[in-house]
Amino acid sequence: KDKLNSKNGKLPLRVLGRDSSTFNIIPIDNVVSMMHILGYSDNVGKTFHLTNPSPISMGLCKDVISEMLDLTGIEYVDDISNPNQVEKLFLRMTKPYLKYMLNDDPIFDRSNAPEIYIHPPNEKLLKTLISYGIENNWKLR
Repeated sequence: KDKLNSKNGKLPLRVLGRDSSTFNIIPIDNVVSMMHILGYSDNVGKTFHLTNPSPISMGLCKDVISEMLDLTGIEYVDDISNPNQVEKLFLRMTKPYLKYMLNDDPIFDRSNAPEIYIHPPNEKLLKTLISYGIENNWKLR
């Protein structure tokens, strides 16, 4: 019942979160590029929030993951009672991120550096990150 059915890609998985919640993903190479730009400009005494100006929604994340892994059955919920084995594993792995999954990220003041953010559209960014995970068997380096 709780196992992935490889014939139809159905994965019964309730995930704590909301489609509308956002989280701010930014590739490290973008942060380094922005720091490089800032290092060559006169910015003494200013604060810079090196963030994605358009945080990614949990709904977009779910849609892209479902599409790329050819899965259905992932559902965001506010509470999980009687979690199945897959949900227990997912809860354990995502525990540090729950406050972001259930609420929007804070909005950062980017007024000092709006022009320096170099980023792909969020859907392309997610697909790149997920492809990397798949290609590397989800191993961290």
